[in-house]
Parts: sequence; C-alpha cells; structure tokens
Amino acid sequence: MLNNLGPEEKKKLIPVFILTDGNFHRDRINFFNKQTVMHKLFRDVVEGAYNTKISYYCIPSKRVFTTTVATETSRKVKRDLLGTVRSFKTSPGRLHRGISSPSINYLLRADKHIQKLALRIAMSSEGYFSITRRENGTIKGYLGLACAHPALVKQWKRLANLHKIDFNLHMDRDNWSGIHGLRTTNSESIRRFYEIGGFAEGLAVMNGNFKGIEKNALLKSFVKFNREEKYSTLSNKMFWNRVLRGVSGGNAVSEYELHPQVRAWSKELA
Repeated sequence: MLNNLGPEEKKKLIPVFILTDGNFHRDRINFFNKQTVMHKLFRDVVEGAYNTKISYYCIPSKRVFTTTVATETSRKVKRDLLGTVRSFKTSPGRLHRGISSPSINYLLRADKHIQKLALRIAMSSEGYFSITRRENGTIKGYLGLACAHPALVKQWKRLANLHKIDFNLHMDRDNWSGIHGLRTTNSESIRRFYEIGGFAEGLAVMNGNFKGIEKNALLKSFVKFNREEKYSTLSNKMFWNRVLRGVSGGNAVSEYELHPQVRAWSKELA
C-alpha cells in the first residue's frame, strides 16, 4: 500500500492517521486502533519520513493497540506539519476557544496517488462497509466514514468527490456536532472506492453480521455480485450464499471470531 513512497510523500500521510485515530499528548503522538494492520502502516509512514524506530503496545482491558512516537520525533512532526494542518485538535470543547480548526485542504492540491492513499487510510481507520438486502430482494451497500468535526468532514467529502466517490453527510442528533460523518449507498461510488484500492489489506470487520471477514473481501464481493448477479429473484438463503462466496474459504481474518450467522452461512457454502 505504501511501497515506493519517499520521505516527503510519507509526511503528507501522517496527519491522516493523527486526525482519525490519533492525538498529540504532552509532546507525544499516540495512535490508537484495535487492528495491528493500521499500526504497521503508521509505523511505516513515521519511520520512513523521519528515519526513526517506534514501537506499539496493547491495552489489554480494551484490546486497543497503541503506538507512541517519542518526544523528539513527535516535536519534529508537529513542527513540520502544523503549518499545513493548522491544528490536530478535534474535540468539541476546543472548537470555540480561538484555536484553528484542523484542515486537510493541502491534500486537495496533492498528487492523485497521495489523495487516494489518504482516503484509503482514513477509511481504514474510521470507515466501514456493510451489506443489507431490501424487501424487494435487491442488494444495498453502506460505505461510510466517521468524522464529527463540521469543517473536517466537509473537506473529506471534497477529497472523495475528486475521485468520483459521492458521499452525503450522515447526521446524528446524539453526537456533539449533530454529525456522524459521511455515508453513501450509491453503488458506483462504492465501486470507485474499490477501484482505488479499498481498505488496507488484512483489515477485518470488527462487529455486526460480517465480523471477522476481511473488509476488502466483502467490498469485492459486493462489487462483483452487484455487477453480475440477477439477485432480485434469488431466495434469501441463496442470496447470502452468493454474497459470501467471495469472502469465504480463507478470506476471513483468523484472529477474530466469525459472527455466528456468518459461520452458518459459510458452512452452507462448504
């Protein structure tokens, strides 16, 4: 995913990790995620950009892995990137205290391959994908990105639009900003995300009916199924068998237990 990137290109991707699943705390960078795939990508970016070594550890009670960047390197990161991003603070208590809002507008001027990687990293950190079936038998995909910051979420929307991924604002009254993030059910937009590379390889669905299945396998199955199958006439059992055909037989991520319903569907395919 990050092969053949130079140090300056990797620097442009560091803010994406911090603004989605990270923070600055007492001159240290912390990155939090439950899947080691994302920590390996974060380490690759920081180590490649600053020629340093960092490590990660696990918080057992929450099963959350944490990568912490040492003070000396984190100060370099902050010094190099703060002028571009303006702020890494996205909490609601700080929005109205004269502190600049975070910005990813620099990505709108970046090379296309950097834009695509930034989208993929953001979606891998805070994005989701799932499939449901409508009452009339047709298939429906949900692709979304969690981001409650009012300014930042609109910038992510603009960046996605540059690559023909048409997101809508997904509102949530219970959230501090009234915004949950971005979401689309448009099949062409979902296909476009798949075509630019989709999620990070090896990333698993963490909850719901597809828990334990690799996100890209599920995404691929939807794109292929939506393009080739006449799914409206299929029985419900046959429908899910066809959907899971692309994600069964070795594509499930072994470190996570499959949801019982998915295990049942998978057995039917054997």
